[in-house]
Amino acid sequence: MNREFLKSMDGLTDETIDKIMAENGRDIQKAQGQLDAVKAELKSAKETITTITGELQTLKDSNADAEHWKGKFEELQKDVAAKEQAEKEEKARLEREENIKERYNAVCVDKDGNPLEWAHDAIRADYLKRFTDAIADEANTGKSDGEIFHALTKDDGAAFKRVQPDVHLKGAGPIGGAADELAAAKAVMGIK
Repeated sequence: MNREFLKSMDGLTDETIDKIMAENGRDIQKAQGQLDAVKAELKSAKETITTITGELQTLKDSNADAEHWKGKFEELQKDVAAKEQAEKEEKARLEREENIKERYNAVCVDKDGNPLEWAHDAIRADYLKRFTDAIADEANTGKSDGEIFHALTKDDGAAFKRVQPDVHLKGAGPIGGAADELAAAKAVMGIK
């Protein structure tokens, strides 16, 4: 998600954009770690190919028969194809996850476009999983991401941080243990 796209949306302040970009940065770092793992697997596959190529050269040098050579070559082809398929599937999975995270972050905003403040990161992660499952559910076909998110969170009053109003009682002050403050507090409550 880029900053220019977010700036083009009505109602998003620079502070909100910074929060969204910071949140996406964490997701991108996680995806980068997964990509690094895939790169390490690819490097291992290349080393395997190099090893097998060396074995093939040894067979060639030892005048191995054609069937033995053919068997090793077919085995190598299968191994390479399997690793390429695994890499392709991993890349597709990462792209799907990133797409869902972008859609999720787009609906995790209040009516003013500000990112929602989750009560805990574990709750946010749980709702991301629920949102992912709900998108895949055929019962939600035709529903917007916002409708799905609202259906998931509408009855959960503990999912988000709430702003607590400041309550000021007339004549009441902070209770710090001082006798006059204690007496003032008791007077407000009607206690002698």
